[in-house]
Amino acid sequence: MHKLPTISSIDAAIFEYAHHSIQTDALRAHVVASLSKYKLPNRKIRSLLGIEKVYTVTHLKRAGLELSTTEITLWHNNPSRISLGHIRALAHLPTTEREPILRNLLIHHIPVHKINRCLNKQPEEDPNVAQFAQIMSEQIGRPVRIEFNARQQKGCLSLDFYNLDDLETLTSALGFKSEEF
Repeated sequence: MHKLPTISSIDAAIFEYAHHSIQTDALRAHVVASLSKYKLPNRKIRSLLGIEKVYTVTHLKRAGLELSTTEITLWHNNPSRISLGHIRALAHLPTTEREPILRNLLIHHIPVHKINRCLNKQPEEDPNVAQFAQIMSEQIGRPVRIEFNARQQKGCLSLDFYNLDDLETLTSALGFKSEEF
């Protein structure tokens, strides 16, 4: 079992990144997060570590800052079973949910897309929102779908239309004047 290095300065982080014998995404995330804790902007981190893509630093930073030391070490010691893609999918979960999934990845080789599919299952629809959509559909005479994210308190309202004339009628009712364009 390989231990992640203790990073005590910017120079130590750069040295570890360049000279560590086992270069894994977990180690890279650990170093990027350490540099981030020294208040270095992503652009500077990319320059110091020679990382070409902007999003690479963003993903590594998020992983390094979100994961516990135990989780990063688990990832570091199992790079063929736990990928950055897995970590990106799991990073937003609470630690109590994340670690068991990571340990399960060590036993079962679960592809990233399956993890994403499991995590992105739609929560059960709020019955009040469903009833509101039904009443609205009946009132305006067309199918209405409402997707509501209760946690973020925002959502999406979709109205069906049947042809371009119907679309124009619908947009006019919403206050859009197509003749002005």
